[in-house]
Amino acid sequence: MKRALGIFFSGIILLVGLAAMIFKPVPILPENELAVVTGEVSSIYATDSYDIFFKLQDGDRFYINRGTEQGYDVDELRNQLLGKTITIKYPEAKSLLGGNSHHLSKLEFKGKTLYSEVN
Repeated sequence: MKRALGIFFSGIILLVGLAAMIFKPVPILPENELAVVTGEVSSIYATDSYDIFFKLQDGDRFYINRGTEQGYDVDELRNQLLGKTITIKYPEAKSLLGGNSHHLSKLEFKGKTLYSEVN
């Protein structure tokens, strides 16, 4: 009985720990600590959760968290950036959920900042 309770509580602790790792907030880092990628935009789309995704030719996807709520217009971004080369800066936070989507901290096009949450 004690062994079963020990296993049960160990399982609960493990589940809570995994949930904390999966759902932890994305860190807001200083610009000099962000990873940088440059690539051609192959698609831009919004999700039901108001995120705006930028898919690059190499398949990587980056998103502005709740971008449409912040006033960014997906059609406008498509007209301006589709097929163009952009620079993205992002925190290299690993997710247990996998995938190749990254939280976007700064978006630059032709030397201009179009989006930034960096101080």
